[in-house]
Amino acid sequence: FQGGGPLPQTLEKLQVIHAHVGHVSDEDGKVAWLDMMAKLLPNLQGYYTGNGQDYLFILHQAPLFDVKEILRDTLATMEFDFGLRITLFLGQIWPAKLVHSWPQLIEAEQSLFHHWRSSHHQSRLLTFGQLYLWAGQLHPVLREGLASLIAHQQLEKEIVALWQEGAVITKAAQSLYIHRNTLQYRLDKWFDWTGLQLKELTDLAVCYMVIMDLSI
Repeated sequence: FQGGGPLPQTLEKLQVIHAHVGHVSDEDGKVAWLDMMAKLLPNLQGYYTGNGQDYLFILHQAPLFDVKEILRDTLATMEFDFGLRITLFLGQIWPAKLVHSWPQLIEAEQSLFHHWRSSHHQSRLLTFGQLYLWAGQLHPVLREGLASLIAHQQLEKEIVALWQEGAVITKAAQSLYIHRNTLQYRLDKWFDWTGLQLKELTDLAVCYMVIMDLSI
């Protein structure tokens, strides 16, 4: 990610979990937390830190393993058990189609996460959709990456229809003159590829915003 050379191995889909450890009661607790993260994330390829506070966990997301629920359910417990104050940011899943842009995309995610922490200090779990809606416009490379994925799957009409129909699949399918199951199949395929759930308003708003920004 810092221009150190080519990827040491091929990944079909990359996701980075950005973590900031703001308070440490015991250094042994940090070691225990890292061990726990390795156990919770079966698709973890490795992690690193440059300063002992900011960590990047590298996940191979093929097949997709949705980490949001398991981390949400265990974050408070890990903080209590290990004497830490942790903020986690679940980066976007970036398919290998954008492999040459991965360094810039991950750096943009890091910058977005740092920007959020400079304004907010409470411990929580953040998703890509939440932070993109908050300040994603500050990082055009993220918009361009998402736009490339949307165009690749030719989902522009589906996203606009879902937005106009309040994420109601049946109504969106009717407006598109396609069967509901056809639309559901396309949404499932998109979710498996990107981790973005277009039936949820946050992720849908991100994709709709990308399309609208490009049409201006």
